[in-house]
Amino acid sequence: MTVLPNGDLLPCRRMPVSVGNLKKKHLAELYYTSDFFRDLRDRRRISRGCENCFYQKLCRGGLKCLSYAVYGSPFRADPGCWRADPDA
Repeated sequence: MTVLPNGDLLPCRRMPVSVGNLKKKHLAELYYTSDFFRDLRDRRRISRGCENCFYQKLCRGGLKCLSYAVYGSPFRADPGCWRADPDA
């Protein structure tokens, strides 16, 4: 997680998605109640492109911030993964 000088909380310094502001809410509240954080933690959610991968439950789609940067969604397979289906 990253905290910006204005108090905004981001899931990663490389994923510019604010999930709230620490000047307005406690860290635990943002972490546990944010839909975005909840979706990132959801072990049942399989990243698109990883559906047929043997390791999908272990790696859970790889580097979420890189997927966000390349595809605009952290719920796509890591673009650096050699096992991912790029056409999914």
